[in-house]
Amino acid sequence: MDAIYKLFTNGKIDNLDPTTKRLASVLFYVAIGIIVFIVGLTVVDVAGHWGVATPLGTFGDFFGGVLNPILAFLTVIGLAVTIVMQRATISTSTLQRFETTFFNLLDLHNKIVDELVFDSKIIPDSAERREMLRIANVPPEEPEIARGRAVFAVILDRIAKAETNTVSRVEIYRERLQVENNHVLGHYFRNLYQILRLADRLKHESIDPETIQTYTAIVRAQLSANELALLFYNCLQGMVDRGEFKQLVIDYRILEHLPLRYDRSAKELYHENLPTESNYFREYLVAVPPGETAKHRVPAPLAPGAFGTNPKVHEFLLDAQLPILPVKK
Repeated sequence: MDAIYKLFTNGKIDNLDPTTKRLASVLFYVAIGIIVFIVGLTVVDVAGHWGVATPLGTFGDFFGGVLNPILAFLTVIGLAVTIVMQRATISTSTLQRFETTFFNLLDLHNKIVDELVFDSKIIPDSAERREMLRIANVPPEEPEIARGRAVFAVILDRIAKAETNTVSRVEIYRERLQVENNHVLGHYFRNLYQILRLADRLKHESIDPETIQTYTAIVRAQLSANELALLFYNCLQGMVDRGEFKQLVIDYRILEHLPLRYDRSAKELYHENLPTESNYFREYLVAVPPGETAKHRVPAPLAPGAFGTNPKVHEFLLDAQLPILPVKK
């Protein structure tokens, strides 16, 4: 059928959504059926009058009576073919406009990263750490100005050094960066959100989901491990919005390459720069709908979600006796 799709779409087969492909298949088989029907009628009529001096006019009346409604129906088929061709053209145009905006936003993303600036005094050492350094007679670190991609590593380091038994890393991130100094990373994450949102809109344009995943994989490839760690903080519940950003991160498996470790004895996931509470990691897993659970005959209430094919997350789910459903692509 690929040859038929190419015929209908002038070679643009990859731009046809499944519905349009099914329509093209139906049109093809209907056309073949009509041709076979006409040939069959002709053979039957000729065979029935074989050797009989039947005037050609009689045969012409018979053929015309059959052919006229068929031609009318073929006109409808031709209109349907035109619709198929237009849909392929519209999809191509949609993708072209999308790609222009998409790669412009990616270019802006990289420029934003290059222009990031972070003053480490924004997140000072905790009182406990300062006291420990004083007792050890170790001079406090001089505040540094980080720029570009180095900003992410420095922020994570400062959050770790500001943590106390009463103030968690999540609270430090929220207060010091999200509330008091949103100018440091706010525009970076807003632009990243717009890139994912732009790709997500393609699902309303009859674009193949695998094509959308290809574009979001390009976004994922732009993010370093430190960026992924801060994205983890940024999309936690109540941090930036009502969960729209986190849902995009989950839907397109953006945290798939986050370097996680799995503590088998405690049966917990962890990362040296992330909070240790397991409930934060669970925010990025997804609950399996009851129908899906029944269909796969597993009792699992969770699937990998934002972590995609991350092997440590799969190990965690298996070890916790939570069988894993296939990752949707």
